[in-house]
Amino acid sequence: MATESRVAFISAAIASAIPVLLSGYYLTHTVILFIRGSPDCTRPRSELDLGFAIFAFVLFLVGSIGVVWRLKPLQIICMVTLVITAVLILAVGMNILPGEAFYRLDKYPRWAKNFILNDNDWGVFQRCIIREKFCEKRDYTVPSIPGLFLSSS
Repeated sequence: MATESRVAFISAAIASAIPVLLSGYYLTHTVILFIRGSPDCTRPRSELDLGFAIFAFVLFLVGSIGVVWRLKPLQIICMVTLVITAVLILAVGMNILPGEAFYRLDKYPRWAKNFILNDNDWGVFQRCIIREKFCEKRDYTVPSIPGLFLSSS
């Protein structure tokens, strides 16, 4: 017959496995997108997603091991890391205003500017622009040089 504490332990162990499974699915999905590329060009930069997926999977796996082996310090470290990560994600998310039609690059910190201006992935962006026919959808025509001077007067 199972004691009440044993039932609580088994329930906690099963409950701690759920985030591991979900983050494992997210990691697998992100790795597939990283290898194949985003088919609909909605996520051309997947390095950040891949890094977050690996971080989440390792964090939840270590936390689950801490629950199963009843290691309080490991559980506390994982919970503090999870809370700090959630606070940082919320803080960054609050700085992005949903009503703005455009974003000014000078409002971002230096590391964000370097990430945005890094041209290592230009080929990925270029393929997405061509495949999605972005320029044709924008209904944008480049005026001729004489047209620029005539329309300004």
